[in-house]
Amino acid sequence: MGILVIINFKDAMKRLFLIIITIISLFILGGTSALADAIVPTPSIVGNYTTNYGGRQLIGNKRWIMKYKGQHPFIFTYTSVDNPSQTIIAENTYDEGDGFDYTGKFSQFNWTYDDSDDLWYCQQVYDADTAEDAAAQPSADSSDPANGGCGIPTNNFPWSQLIPVSNS
Repeated sequence: MGILVIINFKDAMKRLFLIIITIISLFILGGTSALADAIVPTPSIVGNYTTNYGGRQLIGNKRWIMKYKGQHPFIFTYTSVDNPSQTIIAENTYDEGDGFDYTGKFSQFNWTYDDSDDLWYCQQVYDADTAEDAAAQPSADSSDPANGGCGIPTNNFPWSQLIPVSNS
């Protein structure tokens, strides 16, 4: 009876070890979206906004959703969020009917505050083949967001101002 218990205990420990190794591997390799979602931080700028160009922006815990009049929403699912560097890398989901088919491509978003404490964002990269390619691009120039510094390769576009939408 004692030998049987030891064998079953060894089998149980082997199974537990394999389960632990599998879970660790999924976290490291990003093997499931549920596990990958669990390790992506929430952006510090979560909120409901409009822009100085009239678009709506919903920046959530796991996704950034853009909506412009007459278009389907553009949805970006975060693959990484770096609050100290004010950068989000996200996988694109565009509706193909709008003429923008960048589904499966990756974007780099940067945000900054100007001297008046206004919040601005730049979609610095919108068409990278991988999250790593999007992250490897330089961040937008945040020195004068109202007048330029956004957009690879020339950085000649102004940033978009994010204006909070009141819930009342």
